[in-house]
Amino acid sequence: MHESHRRLCCRAAFLLLCLAPTVCVLAWSVFLQTPAHRAWQIAAWQTELSHRLGVTVRIGGVSAPQAGRTLFDGLELFDPETDAPLASVRAVEAAHNGRGWVLLASHVELPAYQLSQLAAVFHDRVLRQPPRDGGSWELIAGEVTLSAADVPAETFQDVRVSIESTDDGSQAKIEFRVAGLSMSEPAQLKLVRNRQLTPPATSWELNTGGAALPCSIFAGQVPSLAHLGEQCHFDGLIGVTATPRGWEGIVNGRLKQVDLDRLI
Repeated sequence: MHESHRRLCCRAAFLLLCLAPTVCVLAWSVFLQTPAHRAWQIAAWQTELSHRLGVTVRIGGVSAPQAGRTLFDGLELFDPETDAPLASVRAVEAAHNGRGWVLLASHVELPAYQLSQLAAVFHDRVLRQPPRDGGSWELIAGEVTLSAADVPAETFQDVRVSIESTDDGSQAKIEFRVAGLSMSEPAQLKLVRNRQLTPPATSWELNTGGAALPCSIFAGQVPSLAHLGEQCHFDGLIGVTATPRGWEGIVNGRLKQVDLDRLI
């Protein structure tokens, strides 16, 4: 091969194998930092999460502080029909630990009047769905605030939500402590979706963990509890199952500080 041809081939190889990939990598790195890419990334995550959760999801920002970790800033959930707020989270960090997804949330706020709607979404879009993505999820939040316009806000601490899903059914376990109460162990709310029954059924079990929890926490979901009075507390276990005939279950515990005048 002529010398000039060899130089031409070397230059072409340098351009194709060295310079062009380097330029492409640099251009892609610059593009990742542009507002257009950030907007596209936020829109993609909003679409994906909205589809999975069955609600409208809005995100203030998305970033990847470390490999395998994604940080969501200003995460908000809205009712897809009324656009009423369901939940707001200042920041959520998501990572996969090999067994499933782990979410670390900070400054979570839930409107009390929308808790029933949020529970319905959780039941339909999480418990009733077939297993996917490894079937394991865990949400950890140091503090969750249940806010209401007419009563003082209720704060829960050390909140941990774990979700396991198999072909036979799904199970969600929610552990929490109530701020201001002395609790030797966290209270636990367990939800089990049994797909081995016909038709499949969901059971709910609340264990107060030896502490007396204020009934006002659940008055928004069970309005009849309001008749027990604002100072009424419950200590014990409640287990109920939704059946075709209605709700069935057991109650084993004590009610304290019941307002008898209001009850009558």
